[in-house]
Amino acid sequence: MTGNTHIPFRMCVICRQRAPKHALTRFTATAFQSGKMEIEPDRKQQAQGRGVYLCDAPPCREAFSRRRVKRKAKGQENER
Repeated sequence: MTGNTHIPFRMCVICRQRAPKHALTRFTATAFQSGKMEIEPDRKQQAQGRGVYLCDAPPCREAFSRRRVKRKAKGQENER
């Protein structure tokens, strides 16, 4: 055995670039208030449920902040 350690890779939800998991920020849906999903950073990267990963590139951060406002809880109708 050579002692190599496995490094998990994840993909940025915006730019689709792969990076080591520890280099990305994980976001998860944590609470539902007034029918809308609250998406917050998962600093420990251990929260239950599905998460999305985001890189630190400013264009990705900006696009993510615009998109996450529009997300709804499952089963909720989209407002137009």
